[in-house]
Amino acid sequence: MNDVPAIDRNSRIIKKAHGGKRPGAGRPKGSTSKNAIEIKNAILEAFDSVGGAAYLKGVAKDDPRVFCALLGRVLPIQHEGNPDNPLVVQNVPAVDRPPKETREEWEARRNREVMNGHVGAPARTTN
Repeated sequence: MNDVPAIDRNSRIIKKAHGGKRPGAGRPKGSTSKNAIEIKNAILEAFDSVGGAAYLKGVAKDDPRVFCALLGRVLPIQHEGNPDNPLVVQNVPAVDRPPKETREEWEARRNREVMNGHVGAPARTTN
């Protein structure tokens, strides 16, 4: 290889491109970094030093919210259902909607409510 740097016409050194996407470069996808492994080992060591499973039983009794949050992070997520007992997806509206009514029915109901003093008058817009 030529280790002599290239120089442009204004006597500036032209930098060669480094890095970029190369096959096999970097850590393989899905592998754990060294820092993450060290942190996990430190957490497990601290867990063992405070009593392990006995400590978790105490947390479950003393602070069930924290214990349940931990369970939610640790338990695996089930991606497939049981073929003998399939999951049933129901479309449940998130908002409690009023009954269907025509514009005329709504206006009549609204006018009755305003006349009886049950609600404030509708907002008026000016153009």
